[in-house]
Amino acid sequence: MDLAAIGVATVSVTGTLGAAVVTQFAVLRGKRIEGENQRLEHDDERRDAARRAAADTMRSTYADLNSATRAYRTAIRDQLAGFTDEPDVERVELARKAFHDLYAAAQMIMSEHALEVAGEVNLCLGLGYGAWRNARIPEPELDAWFAGPGSEAAWLLRHALRVDLGVIEPDPKTADRLRTLRAQRIDLFGDDPDNPRRG
Repeated sequence: MDLAAIGVATVSVTGTLGAAVVTQFAVLRGKRIEGENQRLEHDDERRDAARRAAADTMRSTYADLNSATRAYRTAIRDQLAGFTDEPDVERVELARKAFHDLYAAAQMIMSEHALEVAGEVNLCLGLGYGAWRNARIPEPELDAWFAGPGSEAAWLLRHALRVDLGVIEPDPKTADRLRTLRAQRIDLFGDDPDNPRRG
């Protein structure tokens, strides 16, 4: 036997086996990379789904809070303006509870700015409600409050929620409007928690 033939045969067998090993290694590496890519893709899909669900929850909560704010204000205003033949305390109480429930839920997802506005709106509506229930302020004066500053409060909240959702850009004038609302609230109800006009 010729040593050259043995050498060629050895190299051929080694090359064939080596190619199979290298091919197998490349296939395994490719599967591992493909599996990692699929895992990353699924992670991205899960994160996107979670973001979409959070955005949907936020949008739904904000829409419900906006509706509840308007319903609460309107329920009291209807009583003050005499739009109902008889007092409908139950309607006001249901609107008040709905507002408070949604306000509590929204506090967990609001930006600081929206939370500041919502807190002021909560104070405005709560003090107005207390004044209505306890007849601490003459009805025409309280009706004017709900028609003017109370309406402004609802607008400011809706604006802050829409900014939070990215629907509109922030308006620099809203800070001044919020300060004006706060001053009007203090002017009517006072800032002292022991004030008898406070609800």
